[in-house]
Amino acid sequence: VRAQLLLGKAQIAASMGKLSEATQAADEAATLAPPGSDMWGEAQRLLAASLIESGRAADGDARGVWALRPENSQGLSPPIRATLLSTPGR
Repeated sequence: VRAQLLLGKAQIAASMGKLSEATQAADEAATLAPPGSDMWGEAQRLLAASLIESGRAADGDARGVWALRPENSQGLSPPIRATLLSTPGR
């Protein structure tokens, strides 16, 4: 439940331009969500996007690539996999 709430916080913070807060919330959500789950994938996408938007494009791209590695993304649904692939900067 906490991971889901943190995802919401990350989305809201990002939309308000509070990218540091969005990055922190998405990172914590990714830690709490079950690895390879769609919730985990969405947290990774939000984290990558907030890093890219805050001027840390290399870190955001690296996070997206890491999240899409086969050993990390086996449980991701096709829609979540597609959103990770379409993260700005990818």
